[in-house]
This record gives sequence, structure tokens and C-alpha cells, in this order.
Amino acid sequence: MDSPESRRLIADKTRLVLVLLCLHVVVFQGLAGVLIYVDVGTSIGSLFLLFAILYLALSIVLGLDVRYGRALGFALCAATVAFWILTLAAYQLLIAGLPRSGSFIVLSILEAMGILIGLVILRQAGRSLRTPSAS
Repeated sequence: MDSPESRRLIADKTRLVLVLLCLHVVVFQGLAGVLIYVDVGTSIGSLFLLFAILYLALSIVLGLDVRYGRALGFALCAATVAFWILTLAAYQLLIAGLPRSGSFIVLSILEAMGILIGLVILRQAGRSLRTPSAS
């Protein structure tokens, strides 16, 4: 059986990985926002820059281990992944291909899925830390 110390260590390492993933998403979204504006010439790039700022805030919240961090992470990942998938679908329909920013959007989707998995791990580790041990 795992000790509370080992679960806390797992939670701390998972939190560090989540912060790094969030910072990667910040970089990818910043690049995608600039490239979308250059490639397509639309103002939708500002939404990607907004997502970059929101993921930066999420990395700070997760790093500080704020109570509502996991809920914010679930909500942000769910909303942004849906938006990114719709954006990729719109690109396929409108221009029959992906602009240069498409690869950054795909990488952001993959990392957001990794963030969701990490949030589930954090939730399970936190839940087991709170259960009283039968000693």
C-alpha cells in the first residue's frame, strides 16, 4: 500500500509536469496566434493569444496548488480543445488544408489532453491523501 508521503510526491511531480505542459501550450498558442494572423489574415489569432494568457494563469494556479486549480484546468482544457478542433475543421473546409499554424494547434490539442490526464492523476492522488488510513 502506498504511503501518504509517496502519494504526495506523486502529486508534486504531476503538478510540475502540468505546469510545464501549460507553459508549452502558452508558447504554441502564441505562435499559432501570430501565424494565423499572418497566414489567414483574420483576427481569430487574438483568441489564441487569449488562450495563451489563460494557460499561463493555469500554470500559475497549478504551481501554487490553489484549491480550484483542477476545476479551472478541466474547464479550460475542455473549452479550448473543442475550439481548436473546430478551428482545424474550419481550416479543412475553407482552405482545404492546414496553414503553418495547424501544427501548433495539433500540438496544443495533444498537450491539453496530457493536461487532462495529469489533472485526473492529481485528483486521484489528492483523494487518496484525504482518506484516513486504517492503522
